[in-house]
Parts: sequence; structure tokens; C-alpha cells
Amino acid sequence: MIPTKETVIDIHPSTHVRSTKNEGWLLADGVTYEYLEMLDDRKLEKDIRAGKENPKRGTLAARKKQLEIHNAHKQEIRDWAARHEFKMPLGHAAVWFYVPMPPSWRTKKRAEMIYTVHQNTPDLDNYLKQLYDSIMPRKNRLKGEKGMDDRKIFCYAAFKVWVPVEEACIKIIEYQPGEFMEVFKHGHPAFHP
Repeated sequence: MIPTKETVIDIHPSTHVRSTKNEGWLLADGVTYEYLEMLDDRKLEKDIRAGKENPKRGTLAARKKQLEIHNAHKQEIRDWAARHEFKMPLGHAAVWFYVPMPPSWRTKKRAEMIYTVHQNTPDLDNYLKQLYDSIMPRKNRLKGEKGMDDRKIFCYAAFKVWVPVEEACIKIIEYQPGEFMEVFKHGHPAFHP
């Protein structure tokens, strides 16, 4: 297959972080790390008073930080897409996640793993969810929001690969619909006359 368009998003891939509506208050104005750390300390004290085995400090402050990093990454991709007037293809594309190797890896392991498939967590679907939610956030039709969201995406191929830190990026390669479907049509009755 010959690509018709190649887009490189020079941002390190990141994954989707599942959150609930109940966690929304963590990101509200006025909710400081100091306040959350105080609540985390109270939880620890309560568990100690209750005689729990292995009492643990709460994780509210850590969760707030995780959600802030997640939202900042989504905004970074959104800003990139707006600056480059990029529209996510709805199909007939390959999405490559070039994931940076951890700095803790030794030279030998880096040499063994460079440009090999990434078969560790996070899962590929979490990388895709983060990308799609960033570029095509879900629209609330009841609030009058318009535009395309990720429900419209119908076919793609996706890959994740280990790379050196300086090569980390997301690459989206688009193909002619006929050529793309020719590769994947076998076994599906809709493509057999």
C-alpha cells in the first residue's frame, strides 16, 4: 500500500486515564494539594484508630496530579491539532505509537528492544483512546455541541513500538480506501460477492 498522507505528532504518546464523575471535585478551583494531603492524613489516622492491618495513607493528592497530567497531555494534542488544522481520519489509516524506552533500561536492553513491538502495559487501546479523545472529544448534543467525535471512526490499524526518547511521537498514515480494505477484506462476508 502506498500512503496518501503521513502526519507526525511530535508529542510523546500517553494513555487514557479512566476517571469517574465522582472524581471531578479533585480538579475544582480551590481544591489544593495541601487540602488533599490533609484528607489523606486523616484517612491514615482513621485507619490506625480502627486498628486496620497495614494502614495506608489516602491517594487523593496523587490522583489529582495524575488527572492533571492526563488533561494537560490531551490539551497539548488538541492544541497541536488546532495549530496544524489536523482532522483525524475516520478510517483507512495506520496509527503508530512510538513509545520512548524507559531511562532505567541498561544499554544492552535498549539495544535489544529498539524498534521492537511494545508488548507491555499500557495497552494499545488506551493509547488510541487518549489520542481520539484528545482530537475528537465526545460531543454533548443536548448542550448543542457540534462536530465529529470518535464514534465516527470505523477502521484503522494500530501499532506500538519501542524507540529512543528523541524519536517518541505519534504517526498517522492514511491510505486509499480500496487498497486499505483489500489488505483486510479476507474472511468478511461483506467483501465477497
